Amino acid sequence: MPVLIINNDSFFLHTLRQAFEVQGHKVIVSKNSSIASQLFLLHKPRAVILDVFMENKDGFELLKELRNVCKKTPIIAVSKDDRYLRAIQKLGATMALPKSLEPKHIVNMVILHP
Repeated sequence: MPVLIINNDSFFLHTLRQAFEVQGHKVIVSKNSSIASQLFLLHKPRAVILDVFMENKDGFELLKELRNVCKKTPIIAVSKDDRYLRAIQKLGATMALPKSLEPKHIVNMVILHP
């Protein structure tokens, strides 16, 4: 099962995708939060990594949509602004991590999550 990464930061998206692919994981990426729910339903990912702040639909709104569809899939929220990480985790994110973490650490946290 793939990992779905939803983030409008091209550099972060690219480096995180590479970090997963180096370890042999299939990755689906989207810079567009508006189609993320469709990608989630279509690909049934093992985990989702979503940015808290995106154009069109922010991570808070998207998290609510995804949790309405599936409560079990790990959803990891990332943000440059640490102030929002606790709030999004209270809304149902499995983990909330700063974007400043190295991609390999984010990959390890996703892989090690049950």
